Amino acid sequence: MEGKEDKNLKPEVEEKKEEKIVVPEFFESISLLPMVSAAENQNGLRHKDYKRYQNYCSRKIHKLRKVLRLTQGKNREFIKKEITPEIATNSKILFIKIFEVERYWAQAMHLKQKITQSITDTKRAQRTMKEKFIQAASTAKELLAICQLKMSTDNTVLEAEAYYLFLQGQALIENEKTAENEKIFKEALRCMIKANELYTLLSKDKDPLSLIVYKEKMAQIEPFIRLSLFKLKIDASTGSKIVDDLKNEIIKEVQSQAEKIQKEKQTKQSENYIEVHYGEKVIPLNTTILQNLYKAITAQKDEVDKAKNSNEKIKEHSKLLNLLGKWLDEVKKEKTEEFKKSEGSAQIYNSLIDFTQNLKADVVIKKLQLIFSDNKDKFESEVNIESILLSRKNPKVSAQVGKIVLLLSSILKKIKQIKNVEKVFIDQKKVTCYEMQER
Repeated sequence: MEGKEDKNLKPEVEEKKEEKIVVPEFFESISLLPMVSAAENQNGLRHKDYKRYQNYCSRKIHKLRKVLRLTQGKNREFIKKEITPEIATNSKILFIKIFEVERYWAQAMHLKQKITQSITDTKRAQRTMKEKFIQAASTAKELLAICQLKMSTDNTVLEAEAYYLFLQGQALIENEKTAENEKIFKEALRCMIKANELYTLLSKDKDPLSLIVYKEKMAQIEPFIRLSLFKLKIDASTGSKIVDDLKNEIIKEVQSQAEKIQKEKQTKQSENYIEVHYGEKVIPLNTTILQNLYKAITAQKDEVDKAKNSNEKIKEHSKLLNLLGKWLDEVKKEKTEEFKKSEGSAQIYNSLIDFTQNLKADVVIKKLQLIFSDNKDKFESEVNIESILLSRKNPKVSAQVGKIVLLLSSILKKIKQIKNVEKVFIDQKKVTCYEMQER
């Protein structure tokens, strides 16, 4: 029918396509150098076992790819899946790239170790070693590109840049050519100096534990700087001038980023940052367990001050001792974990243990003094010279005398313990005074 309109027919309406606003997904900051150094020290590099570390990296990559569903094919088919900025939707995906870099570097260092020990065929091993160093540097450059796009903080970007520059400098030094020697070593020198300056910038306002890791890395860079200066045939006086000029240029380049990093650090330090002052040392509390226990200890100290009676004070002191015992156990656990990462960072925990033992001894002395003063009148009334002389016949009196001796001896032991701990943080004159008093 021409007159009737078909109900199914609808008027054509221009559908307006809504423009999607693309919000960039930024990752959280990653402390790259502490993570890499912890993995290295825990898996063979403390004993310079590069093969063991290489195997660990390959296992780690396989696990990460399996968890993130980025496996490269099924069964016998191999389908390569490279980590690109488009695929990188999670910060864990960056760990694949980091451990790929570490695997290439570990392979190169293992071959270098074999060449120096003259175990393998030198020509073939040298060629593959050079290739692996170049692969490590190129993969680190890809990691830096992803970090520049995906990271919200400049801190991680600078860490990735310093990481790439160190590997690039090492690759240039190991792949030296006779014709282009001067150009290669000049570029390597610039890479190493810039990496060193970036690590010094990143190490500012760091807590003592993580500062040790950065200092170890900077000490690792210095021989490469000296080697490149030696290969360029530059004297010590002229070499120091060249290094200073390069440092000034690099500082000017990185000045704007440095200001941003300092602001980020100030905000982080204002939130959830607790530190313990012991002698001349400042010890940070990084873990939440230690922070919560320290808050509980300070709160318990206030409860001790609020207590009115001696009996209440004794109870509060015993509660404080229980908290200090838990604190000491947790500090010892963290010490063993930190020792796996680096030997220097574990040494800071020794001073924290001394601080806890000193505080614990002080609390014990106060508790014993309260017990002694509380029962002083009772002891004086029941114990006299005649009762002491007849203590062999009267067992009750001998028990009370034993209590007095035990209390006083335990107080003296704790005082000596505090003195022995404090000797580390006092002058030599005070040490001699303590020794004279003990005599």
